[in-house]
Amino acid sequence: MNINKTLMIMMIFLIGMLTMYGIQYMHISEKPLGITLVGASTAPSGSIDKNSIIFDNEKVIINVKGASLGKYADTGSMKPTLDENTKGIRIPIADKEMVRIGDIVTYEDELGELIIHRVVSIGLDEEGVYYLLKGDNNFIIDAKVYYEQLRYKLVGVIW
Repeated sequence: MNINKTLMIMMIFLIGMLTMYGIQYMHISEKPLGITLVGASTAPSGSIDKNSIIFDNEKVIINVKGASLGKYADTGSMKPTLDENTKGIRIPIADKEMVRIGDIVTYEDELGELIIHRVVSIGLDEEGVYYLLKGDNNFIIDAKVYYEQLRYKLVGVIW
């Protein structure tokens, strides 16, 4: 397949996703927080059933209830997965069972900033279920994040 045809297919997919199928574009940038250092990660859990994806000659339709499109600040902590040019398809976190080790989630920190990092551990203490999150390129794990702080789960990425 030549490069022009490939680019055209990618553009049709992106335009279709943004305009025709109700994914709302959010103007709040989620900030991957931290220092850019290489780190290991676990793959996210599957969140989109293959029957929710429809391929057509001119477009791809992904049926995801409650999805919105996120954009990200270029802090480098989640590179190469996320940077300022990445658009993420995200869903609100409706219950604790949605979040698994390896998932990439957005949480609200104590300053009200939205931070997006990967879940590396899940635990339980006297305050309830907590998640340890870490930027893929960070050495340091974030402070405990409790379920009430979680906002979104990343279910798809468009580069």
